Amino acid sequence: MCPTVATFLRSFAVALLFTSTAATAQQLPEHTNFQSGDRVKYFLKDTIKSESFEYQINEVDGSTRKGAVVRSGKTTEFLASKNGYLEKEFCFVQLQVCSWTPAIKLFDATMKVGDRWTGSTDIQTEDASVVEVIEHKVEKFEKIKIKLGEFPSFKINAGGSVKATMLKGGEVFTGSLKMTYWVGVVNKRLLILKWEYSNDFRQKFYQELESVQAAAN
Repeated sequence: MCPTVATFLRSFAVALLFTSTAATAQQLPEHTNFQSGDRVKYFLKDTIKSESFEYQINEVDGSTRKGAVVRSGKTTEFLASKNGYLEKEFCFVQLQVCSWTPAIKLFDATMKVGDRWTGSTDIQTEDASVVEVIEHKVEKFEKIKIKLGEFPSFKINAGGSVKATMLKGGEVFTGSLKMTYWVGVVNKRLLILKWEYSNDFRQKFYQELESVQAAAN
């Protein structure tokens, strides 16, 4: 089994989002840009263990968010640019640092039911080079219940292919992945509320939002 194939991160993420909108039948509540000082905490259960981890937003420059991810007592850089794109943070399973080229799109502030997009990205880890090609579709607008409460959300289904080449030895692993995640607004921040992921390598994760602490203006 390739230990790096599940590198497609959840992350924030979330990739972090913004732009204000008014709530209507199929629109999310009003939301605003992430700010320096914001903190977002998630519960995460994977094939290794269960734990909570935190995103700390330290710098906002236009649509780019920079900060840190703290998980299992380790800290690494977090980088998200554009609306809902992810560029750098921890890999999912083995706590290596991952970078995505080009940045991977998870969602955006203008999405609506029926929207589709396909993204191809190269993920660099400490021991492998991974290529993912993933098709996303906004399936429906619905309320999602998590421990933090019940929230209106967009449900997004995605699936695609994974090819991982080990840096030592050049061994290649191929397979497919699928995931479902829900995007909504908490404390006026647009982010992922819940995320379910699995692949052909018996790697899974479940992620759920625990708290959103907005910085004082």
